[in-house]
Amino acid sequence: MPELLPSEIKGKPVYLRKNSWWIRLGCLLTGYNCSLLRQCSEASYKKLKRYMASMLLVMIIWMAVGYVFSKEYFKLDTYQALGAGIGAAFIAMLVERVIILSVGKNLADVLLRIFLGIVMAVIGATVIDQVIFREDIQKAKTFAIQAEVDSLVPFKTKEIRREIAQLDSTIALKESEKSALLQELSRKPVIAVPTVTTVSDSTGKIIRKTVTTKRMENPQFEVLKNIDRNIKQLKERRMTLEDKWFNIRNELENELKERKGFLDELKLLKKVIFDDRMALGFWVSWFLLLFVIELLVALTKVFFKKTDYEYLVEKMNEDNMR
Repeated sequence: MPELLPSEIKGKPVYLRKNSWWIRLGCLLTGYNCSLLRQCSEASYKKLKRYMASMLLVMIIWMAVGYVFSKEYFKLDTYQALGAGIGAAFIAMLVERVIILSVGKNLADVLLRIFLGIVMAVIGATVIDQVIFREDIQKAKTFAIQAEVDSLVPFKTKEIRREIAQLDSTIALKESEKSALLQELSRKPVIAVPTVTTVSDSTGKIIRKTVTTKRMENPQFEVLKNIDRNIKQLKERRMTLEDKWFNIRNELENELKERKGFLDELKLLKKVIFDDRMALGFWVSWFLLLFVIELLVALTKVFFKKTDYEYLVEKMNEDNMR
């Protein structure tokens, strides 16, 4: 039994309720006036608690949706995602307040809330199902990645294959040069280099010329070494390109797996849901549950009788208008 505080109106004692912290919290969430509420009956308190329970359900759901969505797709850390969830819950509270604080039964507000309820239920059911069907989405994503890799590999390897073909042509040309040079060196491994020695008199006139021949290794051997080095470098480059060609499929798969786009997973979720009747039924069940929860406040506003608190607010409005 709530504690009553005595007061007087026109000399007559009137007992006003003392609101608990829970009631004050309900007033804070719904926008109820605590001072007016203290003058009202138990029916007004019960309706406030009904509003409060409905709002808390919606806020908890949207806090979870905001947390999961921001953590999965905005890549926020735990505390940032928690802040985003609280922000989503606050927005949901403001939306419900629009209905609760309307004076009288406004059909336009209710229709707007139904539309918002459908949108929010679709978003909520989709985000929650992406968590529930995570493993199924991953399986579908694996098949989708394989198909995408198959389509991308020819484009990615086209340039590599062209460069390998150019290297093969260059290597073949160098091998041909090397073969011709080896044949020449097999015939002339050593060459004779003539050396001319002259003796001149005092006037500078040459009086004797001597020609000597010196045998030395054919200088084409140095050219052969340079060709060998070039061929080795070209073959190393070709091996690098071949490794890249062989690993490009794995690189593409890893790159595609690291990407986590909301639209990509949304398409995969659609495929998972519509390919399986059980999954579709589960998603529809989630949607209907969230939709009903979203409309609890609006349904309470429209279909439940007015309490003395609402009559008091309307009477004060009419008196002030007069």
